[in-house]
Amino acid sequence: MEIEVEPMKHLKIENGKGQYSVDGTTWKDLDMITKDELLRTMEFALNEEFEYDEYDKGKLPNPAQEIIYRNILTKIKELITKKERFKDESQQYYKDAISKYRTQKETN
Repeated sequence: MEIEVEPMKHLKIENGKGQYSVDGTTWKDLDMITKDELLRTMEFALNEEFEYDEYDKGKLPNPAQEIIYRNILTKIKELITKKERFKDESQQYYKDAISKYRTQKETN
C-alpha cells in the first residue's frame, strides 16, 4: 500500500506579507530570506512536491516583498518547468536507446 504525502507549502501570502518556510511549520517574512534558505527552497522545488500561493500584487502592499515574492516565484516556476522538460527529454532519450538496443539484440 502506497502512502500519499501531502505537499509542503514553502511560499505563502498571509496578512499582507510574503512568507517562506523551509520546514513547512516555521514561517518567516520573505524579505528576511538568506542565501542558504533560498537555495534550500530551490532544492525543495527540484526534489519534491512544491506548494505555494500564487503571486497577487494586490495582496502584498510592501513593495520590497512584492518584488522578492514575484521574482522568487518566477524563478521557482522556471526551475520546475525545466525539471519536467529535462525529465521528459531524459525518458525519451533512454526510451529511444533501449528500443534501439532491443532491435540490435533481436537482429543478432
